[in-house]
Amino acid sequence: MTDWPFSCYFLWPYKYQPFVYTYWHNRRELGWGSVGFADGHAAFLRATTNDPDFQRGPDWTFIHSDRR
Repeated sequence: MTDWPFSCYFLWPYKYQPFVYTYWHNRRELGWGSVGFADGHAAFLRATTNDPDFQRGPDWTFIHSDRR
């Protein structure tokens, strides 16, 4: 579970542009958001287009499927 701003790059590999332009938590940088994890902890993190991207960070990974 995550805020929309943290998911702003989830279509990056397909379109090379942000999915949404949301600046809820930072007026100048995209990607900042609150993230809830399956083990019950939460964190305030920033996703970018490289490292971390919307799916992988230095000490976390989202399980993501774009299959419909």
